[in-house]
Parts: sequence; structure tokens; C-alpha cells
Amino acid sequence: MKETSKYKIGLLSEKIDIQKILNHYKLTFAFLLIGWSIVIIFFLSWKISELNSTRHELILNEARTLAERDTLYTNWVISHGSVYIKSNSSKENDKNNFKIVPPLLMYKQLQERLKDKNKLIIKITSLNSVNPDYKADDWESKSFEYFKKGKNEFYSFDTINNKKYFRYIIPLKIKKECLSCHSNQKVGEIKGAYSIALLSSSYDRYYNHQLRNDIILHLLIWFIGSFTFLFVFRKLYLYLKEVNLSQEQFYELLNNSPMSTFIKDSEGNLIYMNKIAEQYLPEKFRNGKWRGLKDSDIWEPEIVQKLREHDSEVLISMKSKVFEETIISEGKKHVWLTHKFPLKDSSSGKVYIIGMEIDITERKEKEEEIKKYSKQLEELNKNKDKFISVLAHDLRGPFTPILGYTELLATSAEYLTYQEIKEYAHSLDVIVKNQFQLLENVLDWSRLEGNRLKIEPKELNLFDEVKKILNLYQPIYNDKEIQIIEKVDPAYEIITDQHSLNTILRNLISNAIKFTPNKGTIQIIASKENNGYKIKIIDSGIGIPKENLPKIFGGESGFTTRGTNNEKGTGLGLTICKELVEKLGGQIGVESEVGKGSTFTIFLPNLKIQNQ
Repeated sequence: MKETSKYKIGLLSEKIDIQKILNHYKLTFAFLLIGWSIVIIFFLSWKISELNSTRHELILNEARTLAERDTLYTNWVISHGSVYIKSNSSKENDKNNFKIVPPLLMYKQLQERLKDKNKLIIKITSLNSVNPDYKADDWESKSFEYFKKGKNEFYSFDTINNKKYFRYIIPLKIKKECLSCHSNQKVGEIKGAYSIALLSSSYDRYYNHQLRNDIILHLLIWFIGSFTFLFVFRKLYLYLKEVNLSQEQFYELLNNSPMSTFIKDSEGNLIYMNKIAEQYLPEKFRNGKWRGLKDSDIWEPEIVQKLREHDSEVLISMKSKVFEETIISEGKKHVWLTHKFPLKDSSSGKVYIIGMEIDITERKEKEEEIKKYSKQLEELNKNKDKFISVLAHDLRGPFTPILGYTELLATSAEYLTYQEIKEYAHSLDVIVKNQFQLLENVLDWSRLEGNRLKIEPKELNLFDEVKKILNLYQPIYNDKEIQIIEKVDPAYEIITDQHSLNTILRNLISNAIKFTPNKGTIQIIASKENNGYKIKIIDSGIGIPKENLPKIFGGESGFTTRGTNNEKGTGLGLTICKELVEKLGGQIGVESEVGKGSTFTIFLPNLKIQNQ
């Protein structure tokens, strides 16, 4: 998730730690204040430097102007020789009382007057002066070193009589007019210097005034900027506090919700889960350990795929939707009725999904139980109708010929031949055995449907059990001249329930006899396989149409066909066989082709004897 700042500020962001953010912004505010102060100090320093330059430039220009003026005056004096000035003792308007004054003396007197008037010191200094008044001081002597290097001026601040002065000096060079007095010098040679010292106090007043104004201005700007930073910081703090309060109220509402509640984004990143939602997570993800994870880090890919499909529907439509979702947590299945709706975070513009879930697992289990019971009731109802039909028709129907034969034998036996009595007895035997099998099947079926059939494994000789069933039906298959081929090893011992085994063999063998034509063949083959036995009953009967194969094991209740001698069945036999084989932990199958016969194959494993 991209962020524009270090902290996500929004209703659906992580819960804000106000103190942590406040400390962060305090540090930021301190750095901003320091930076702002440095900027103000920088500009103030630049302004002070500019003021210094201005002051220095003003006083330097003043000194240069004085020097230029006096240089012009001196050159004029030098070019005209001595100057006549009025004597101090002469009377007013006495035009004849003048005295001649040498140029340097006159210049010195003039500068003494200027010194008092302009608070400056102007003097001519000599390089090799005999008169102490023209002797160079230390500062002036230093300037001569610069002049020797070709410099035309020298200036700096200096202290004279405990007062600060700006001193300026330019060299005085021998000119052609000076050779009359300085015959031993050369034109252009430095003879002395013209020195000016300006009292800096008048300039300092201007400088200090401007400096004070600039400091006040910059302090005012600093205070305005600092107050602005403080105002913004306080506004931000109040905003964060308001967001935090909104978050607390929002999450308090979700935490107190009676439903499992979660928030995640479109990529499946988990943002929030209340305590109820955490209870459905695997143990290792509870107590907040889900934070920073996606739904794909918790659930199986098949579950996540379904959840994401539901999320996409909500995000695309931007409408709330209700889904039935299934998850498996630590091997336990949970079914949720989930109400998902989109919610847009105003601060980031991102759309989140809020889900509120109700655990309907128990309800779904009860619904499944109701469906199961409904199906069982429907089957029981069908079986009840079938059972009544069997009792009403199949059990009652055969008694008509039985009553007829018995009445005939009872009333007319002396009129019947031996052969007729034998035929009637044989017919009665067949009818009674069929009825006996029908009653056995009905009883077994009722036990199976009522779940009352008990399995009691014991060791049995498979050869003997097959022989019992064959002996039971010997008159019937002999009457149809059916050849029985038995391939069962007398040494085969199987551990299973005897009653169930006999019922299975009885139904399969009787069916084979019923649907095998006269002079047909039936094979009974047994072989060892894994921890049990495979038994095949192969007949050369009429076969079963392919479309009827799914029906014979109870795919359609009551499905039956008549035998080759018009024998009638109930449709229960193969259904009971299948249920008994499965109850014994085995398998049953059939292969058949119309006109060629059928092969029924069963596999029965050895069971464990309970008392052992």
C-alpha cells in the first residue's frame, strides 16, 4: 500500500498512536524551527555584511572626495608658489597689509580649521621629515610599504587618542613644479603622503540605526514564521486527535458487534478482525498474529479463490452482497453467512471490504440432517409400500395353488396315480421353497432397513457353505437339467458372518437357476485374493440388457423380471446382496450380455472375530 506520509491517517488505517505521532511531529517541528532560525540568521548576517559594506563604501568615498579636493588645491598652490594672505594685525579694508605664506604652512593652517569643523584629521606626512609635525606615525609608515609595491592608496580603521577613525592615505609624488625647492629629487619619486582620518562615530550611528531596524524586522519575520509552524502543528494535532476518536468509536462498535467482523483491502491484506473473527482462525494466527498477513497466508488456495471471487463481485458492483462461504480451520468445517459491503476511505481514496459473518454451521448441519432424514423417510415410505405389496401379493398369491394341491390330495388322493401324487408333491416343494426364500429375504430386508442386523464373524468352510445352498436348490436345478460346475477348494476357510454369507449365496445361486434355461450351465468359482476370497457365479442364462444393469442392485425399487420358466421374483434379492456385501466390507459387481449369460462377482474380506 503506497502512503503519502509515514502515518496512514484515515478511519480504516491502523489504530493511530497519538503520542507516537505527536513525538514525531514535535521532532519535525523542532527541526523546522531550527531550520527557520538558521535561514533568518543567514539573511540577517547577509544584511549586516551589506550594511558594513555600505558604511565602508560611504566613508571611503568621503575620504576619496576629500583627498581629491585637497590634491587639486595643493597642485594649484604648488603651481603658483607662495600665497599672500591678510595679516591678522591689519586693519579692516587695509589692502596693503598682506604677508606671504609658504604653501605647506598655509595648507597646515587650513587643515587645522577643517579638523575642528568636520571632525577629521588631514595632514601631509614626509618620508624623511626633519620637522616632527610632518613625521609619519606607525600606520603611515606601514602605508609607505604598500606604496613601494605600486599601490596608489591605503585605508583601514585605526584608533587615535582613544577614538575610532577611518584612515585614508595617498602618496605625494615629486612633480616638475617641485624641482625648484627639491632639486635633489626626481619627478615621480615619492616624497611624502597625504593622510586623512575621519571620525567613524557619525557613520556608526547610521550603521547602528539600520542594524537595529534590520534585526527587529528579521525577528518579526522569525516570530511570524514560528507562530505559523506552531499553528499548523496544533491544527494537525487536533485533526489527529479527532481521527483517533473516530477510530476508537468505529473499532469499539466493531469489537462489540455480536457478529464476526473483518476488514480487508482488494489485494486480500487483512486490516482488522474483531475477537469473534479471531476465534475462527487457526491457533497460530490468533491474538493479533494475523496482522500484516493476507487471507492467502491463512486459508487454503481453493478457499481463498472462492473468497476473492465474492470480493470482486462487491468491488465491481460497489454494492453490498450476501454470500454463503465455507472455510476449514484446523480440520473443522465452518459455514458462514457473510454480508460484504464496500467502504471507501476518504483520506486515501482506497476501497476496502467490510465483512460481517454469522456462523451457520450448526444450522447447515441440521439442514443436511433434515435432508438426509427426508430422503430416508422417502425411501422408507417406498419400501413400506413395497413391503406391503410383497406381503399382500407375493405372499398371498402362491397360497392359491398350495391350497388347491393340498385340497386335491386331501379329498381325492385315492383317485390319483402315484405319478400324479409325486408331481403334485414336487410342485408343492418348489412353491414352499420359493416362499421360504421370499420370507427370508423380507426378514433380512427388514433387519437391514431397521439397522437391526448383527454381524457376528466366525471361521467358516467356504466349500461347505456353498454345498448347503446347492443342496437346498438341487431339486429345482435338477428339474431344469442345469449342470452345476463347482470350483471351490475344500480347504478354503473364511471369517465372516454365516447368516449374511448364506443369504448372499442363496440369492445369487437362486437367481442363476431362475434365469438359466433348461440344460444350461452354472459355475461357482472361488479364489483367494488379498485378505479374503473372490467368488464368481457364472450362468449361461438369458443375460441382462445393458440399460437394466444400474437397476438390479436397487437403482429402482421393485425392479424384477421373470425367469426362464416364468418364475416370479420380488426385486429384493440383489438389493439385499449388495447391502450385505458392503456391510461385510466387501464389493459386488456384474457383467452380462443378452443371450450369453451373466457373471456376478463378490469379494469378501476376512473379518476379525470380536471375542478375540
